[in-house]
Amino acid sequence: MERGEWVADTQEAGCRDDINEEYILEFSDDQFDALVDNVEEVIHDIRGEDEMIEAELQNEDLDNYLECGMSRYKRRKDGGDDGEDNMDEREKKGTPRKVAWYFPLVSRLQRMFANKKEAKLLRWHEEGRNKDGMFGDDPRNIRPKQPSDRIYVFLQPLVEDLQLLWDGVEVKYAVVNKHFTLHAMLMTTISDNPAHRNLSGQSKRKGQGCSHCLSETCSLRLKNSNIFAYMGHRLWLPKNHPYQSMDKKFDGTRETRNPPPHLLGSDVYKKVKDVRTVLGKRKCGVDHEGDDDGHDEGIWNKKSILWELEYWHILAVRHSIDTMHLKKNICESFVGTIMNIKGKGKDYENARADLEDVGIRPELYVKEAENGKALPVAATTMSRKEKKELCQFLHSIKFPSGYNSKCARLVSVKELKLNFAMMKSHDCHVLMTSVLPVAIKNVFPVKVRETVMSLYFFNAIEQKVIDDKLLTALDRQLHETHCLMEAFFSPTFFDIMVHLMVHLVQEIHYLGPSYLHQMFPYERYMGILKSFVKNRKYPEGNIISQYGTEETVEWSMTYLDPDNLIGVPHSRHEGRLDGVGALGKKSMNPEQKTYDQAHFLVLEHMELVEPYVLKHK
Repeated sequence: MERGEWVADTQEAGCRDDINEEYILEFSDDQFDALVDNVEEVIHDIRGEDEMIEAELQNEDLDNYLECGMSRYKRRKDGGDDGEDNMDEREKKGTPRKVAWYFPLVSRLQRMFANKKEAKLLRWHEEGRNKDGMFGDDPRNIRPKQPSDRIYVFLQPLVEDLQLLWDGVEVKYAVVNKHFTLHAMLMTTISDNPAHRNLSGQSKRKGQGCSHCLSETCSLRLKNSNIFAYMGHRLWLPKNHPYQSMDKKFDGTRETRNPPPHLLGSDVYKKVKDVRTVLGKRKCGVDHEGDDDGHDEGIWNKKSILWELEYWHILAVRHSIDTMHLKKNICESFVGTIMNIKGKGKDYENARADLEDVGIRPELYVKEAENGKALPVAATTMSRKEKKELCQFLHSIKFPSGYNSKCARLVSVKELKLNFAMMKSHDCHVLMTSVLPVAIKNVFPVKVRETVMSLYFFNAIEQKVIDDKLLTALDRQLHETHCLMEAFFSPTFFDIMVHLMVHLVQEIHYLGPSYLHQMFPYERYMGILKSFVKNRKYPEGNIISQYGTEETVEWSMTYLDPDNLIGVPHSRHEGRLDGVGALGKKSMNPEQKTYDQAHFLVLEHMELVEPYVLKHK
């Protein structure tokens, strides 16, 4: 096939991948009509119109849900007049209550490899970077190697695609113009803590909310605050560590326990394989701790649908901890506690009463005063003067453009507090790792300051390249930081988010650097998807329509030559005025001395002459 030509019988050939043999430069009417038909087919695939699932995939002919008996359709106000014979049966019932829009995963991967430009980019990790063993031997590998129960209804199409990709699908590889069998797998899921409960099926009741420790989660029920405190982090330290024998500084006991073992997927599967899953809302009268017959499933509410994947039980970490939400929650608790911000701080009257129940730090117990009860000042609490100085410092600090939000908008010097509602997760990261260690250098006692400064740990794990030898040191440093927190902060400070920090280094061992498995890129892209909504009554439909259109246009443009645009008229003046300004040429004749100075200045800033400058300096 010669360049600039394209046969119009691509539909008879049965493969639209033939388009990418050469760029499309010229079209006849029949050829352009065939291209339009091809693009419409791609739009149909991308939008997933054949994959639209209404409520439950099984029992699709039923009008009511099996569990709760509620109608699957929003009834029409006119009741669907039986006399309207020409009306579709579904129109008589009304619109569905739940509709799932799904983007097929298999066809997306096939399009990526079928396009020559995209296929070359998929080989970048093999041909355009230093090999570090993080990818397999095949250059077509595009990912590193893996060293509410109702959401399952919507996940069924995805699970079916993942099962198909595990078995393998035939894909055309445009780089060499051959077909190969593509295999793909789901390495891990990324979600915040509430979404993890729905996706994994793990219950958070009874203080067993850790996704790694599971039933051996170390927790303590605080009666006055009515919450669980996740303490006892000394058990992750070596047995000969000095903190192990310090009883009065911690919970009043010597630590002799071993850390809970890391359970592999096969071990977890043995615990959940017999768990019964009931989709839909629970019926009235059913105990949330078990079923009607009193059967209790322990820490599992349901069996995750992802266990249907053939390889799910061999993964070491199936649901990763999202450091983005983790850092924001820890920052709010930490800053709210030291500044005693109402609603955010963890040091209050009930927290001091819990200290008395646990029997530690008697100097901080609530004391009776003439005008009521008084709370002794803790080592982690700032005075009004110190809070004012901190707020003034934060209000005056300036960052490079694009590095962080403007701090003056995030802090109120008058009210002496931070506006966490306006702070993004990245703002919290910068505040904890870069700003606070400088701002409090003369405020707290030495040990408390060291605890705050050690939070730069988050900077270390966010690096794109991490040395395996440093991970062990980071892990030990993290455990020591946890222990220092237990020595100075009240038990109410240690919620599940603070406890999950313990397992961050362990996840890096299995999944790679932290930036590969966190929510930052996905949350940013959610902002783009939200901008697609033009009609707030149908947000999902707006997003599907706009996203499908954009992906189709971008995919089609990769087959066109960017230097020869189609349908764009060329100005007859194009090229005649290149290099000439609209107001004519301007010239100047400087003196020889000025010219030499300008020439020397340019030479000083050129890398080419830098070795000679250093040599003759």
